[in-house]
Amino acid sequence: LERTATADCTLGDTGIKIHKGMVIIIPTYALHNDPKLFEDPEKFDPDRFLPEERAKRDPYSYIPFGDGPRYCLGMKYALMQVKVCIVCVVANFKILRCPETKVM
Repeated sequence: LERTATADCTLGDTGIKIHKGMVIIIPTYALHNDPKLFEDPEKFDPDRFLPEERAKRDPYSYIPFGDGPRYCLGMKYALMQVKVCIVCVVANFKILRCPETKVM
């Protein structure tokens, strides 16, 4: 993500100054794979996106489509495509639970 500062500001209590016109780049891959924000970030763990887990961290720690007035216009389309894909898989295949799968 790339944005241009519209005013001078200082980041919180860090003392880092951002001047008007300065280009700010947010490295989303690094953000989404930061072990300070996500325990074992390389592990596939859908539970980290459960509401109770999301409430534990900063809402801007995971921004796959950006945020604010310039977020990705394709976000709703992409999320709908994922839902359609899941429906197609469920409708066309028999899905069985593996014996090792724990049922809660």
